[in-house]
Amino acid sequence: MIKRIKNKIKKIIKNLEDKPIDLKNWLVAFFSIVAVRIFVEAVVLGFPKRSLEEFLFLFIHAFLFFLLVYLVFLVFLSKALRLETRKIANVLLWGFWIIILPPIIDGVVFFEKGFKSFYIFDGLAGLVKRFFLFFGENPDWGITLGTRVEVFLVLVLLFFYAFFKKKNILKSLLVVLVGYAIFFIFGVLPSIVGIVLGVFAEGGVMMVREFDIAALFMSPYEFFGIKGKEITSFLPRKMSAIYLLLIFASIAVFQYRNSKQKFFALLKNTRPLQAVYNLGLLFIGLGLGLFNYGENFQLDFFSILTLLNLMLVVFSAWYFSVFVNDYFDCQIDKISNKERPLVSGVFSKKEFVDISLVFLLLSLVAALVINPLFFWLVLFYHVLTWIYSAPPFRLKRFFVFSNLIIAAASVLFIFIGFLVFSGEELFKAFPWSLAGFFFLAYFFILPIKDFKDIKGDKKNGVYTLPVLIGEELARLFLASALFVFYFLSVYIVNEPGMFLPALVFGSASFFVVASKKTETRKMGSRVFALVFLYGLLSVWIIFS
Repeated sequence: MIKRIKNKIKKIIKNLEDKPIDLKNWLVAFFSIVAVRIFVEAVVLGFPKRSLEEFLFLFIHAFLFFLLVYLVFLVFLSKALRLETRKIANVLLWGFWIIILPPIIDGVVFFEKGFKSFYIFDGLAGLVKRFFLFFGENPDWGITLGTRVEVFLVLVLLFFYAFFKKKNILKSLLVVLVGYAIFFIFGVLPSIVGIVLGVFAEGGVMMVREFDIAALFMSPYEFFGIKGKEITSFLPRKMSAIYLLLIFASIAVFQYRNSKQKFFALLKNTRPLQAVYNLGLLFIGLGLGLFNYGENFQLDFFSILTLLNLMLVVFSAWYFSVFVNDYFDCQIDKISNKERPLVSGVFSKKEFVDISLVFLLLSLVAALVINPLFFWLVLFYHVLTWIYSAPPFRLKRFFVFSNLIIAAASVLFIFIGFLVFSGEELFKAFPWSLAGFFFLAYFFILPIKDFKDIKGDKKNGVYTLPVLIGEELARLFLASALFVFYFLSVYIVNEPGMFLPALVFGSASFFVVASKKTETRKMGSRVFALVFLYGLLSVWIIFS
């Protein structure tokens, strides 16, 4: 009888572990589980009235919270049990249905007096005590009775799963202990953040109390010129900003553990100079906003945290455009860029699409958490870069149109940086002449990257400037255009003090492009660096 039960359990676990699933299906399944949890909780609470903003950020917060829990346990269990991450991922996904249980239990037990599933706010001494008392007192507030039952059941299941796989009681108990510690950290994370910040406060760590944690996380959501309006969205937005960075780090760790070769291939494919250039555009926008709205500047933990999220938005948005470009340029890259991960065979097309989807979602969700307006700007960036690279339009095939689209997409990052400080005033004091300068800069720089792809572009019907008029004539034309652009920039921004820098940087750019000694693969990086340095110098001259 016992043997039959064991075999039955073994068969069930094997079926769960071996379920075929891709990232898109996994995302839909995980999203559905979280949506059902939110719906069940709403039913139990009697469908409380909530504004669209409040509901949106509550849902994003819940989704990111459960996603991070999933990723942390995925990395932990795959290492502790030394099993394939695919198998652990499937078992965890099926096990995640248990998150529906807490609101049902709480609704039955506390139906008349109500309950509040929340974080625990407490000082260091209180947290230590709570750890040994299974989250402490007050089961109707913070870590509720339903949540505690859920954690207990998960720990029991973890023990049996670990024992079933490793046949080792001590190791199984250790998995349970670490699992409980992970749950506890998630339940008290705001308190941990407050205690860590207390190190830098006058009173020190031991003076941090429940009220201090509440004041930190329940205070208005403010990020320079951006201010939240819904009181109930303050904590979800602040915690979401923390979770987004931790999720990004967890995904990186997961990819590294899963395949070091693929991890470093992705890292190499970031095109560091172009990534720095796009982040530089963001900081130029931030600088412009700070100059015009300096009164909105405040430096605190959540401002720094949100700024890091903003950098994640820009990097993820730009990197997704790289994935789209590489996917549809596969035939060209087989001739011109054989080292790229898709062409070299490091990734299958399916894997490549799945990873690109991660960066797309990171860029959009992080933008939405910071400011819904940023979500629409980032979405428009994706629209522009998509019609640039992807069929049926694939406008990168046509010289002038391709430059206009990518230049416009890049200027969006300046807009985002500026809006951080201008807030509700939007573009009231925006220096459009300087934006025009950077638009033209990118317009003239962009064709330089096409020199290394001449053979592949010509064979695949992509009509770049070097393809249309030949490499030698295109070098001379672009070198001259860049030289003229530098001098035009002096008049675009109406700043005579830029004349000498324009002469120096214009001459340097001319010789870099025109000289046959400059390798085509190094030409773009050198011109990008010169224009970027000139742009920073220009901002300093204009506003000094």
